[in-house]
Amino acid sequence: MIFEKLALQGRTSIRKSTASSISSQLLRIRNENIRSSFKDFFDYEHRLEYVASVHNIDFINDSKAETINSTWYALEEMLKPTIWIVGGYDENNDYTKLYDVVKNKVKGIICIGVNNDKIKDYFKDIVKDIIEIPDMSNAVLKAFHLAESGDVVLLSPASKPDSIYVSFEKRGTKFKKAVRKL
Repeated sequence: MIFEKLALQGRTSIRKSTASSISSQLLRIRNENIRSSFKDFFDYEHRLEYVASVHNIDFINDSKAETINSTWYALEEMLKPTIWIVGGYDENNDYTKLYDVVKNKVKGIICIGVNNDKIKDYFKDIVKDIIEIPDMSNAVLKAFHLAESGDVVLLSPASKPDSIYVSFEKRGTKFKKAVRKL
């Protein structure tokens, strides 16, 4: 199927690609040009950014997801079992909105930063593996070891960066560097 060849995966990306394809055909753009552009098109850096595939495990950087709502959309986009890297400065987050999507898609949680008790307590009954690792390099390494071939590791923090990461850009860049060292 042509959707499997899209650079951006997930339901929303497929819908966007379909709408773009229809619009392009109305403008009489050639099919091979449309297909070619979809293979090369990537979204913004740090927003559902594909980083790499290591031993058939995909790594996605969604460091820009600083809210529960943004993380819900990121998790909803995942089409494979997911190891979720989450955490940062919790501004009294309400994780109830994530319960169903986490239950259906997440097989492991890696908490980064400090003070992740709320995350661990909220999801402990639906996710078997919940591990707290404050630094990104070790978090990525642990996520890699938890994941199996065909899984995805998603950094989608649902929180603003804490004092360790300073900004979502620096947090995402540290994630990408750690992935590339695997």
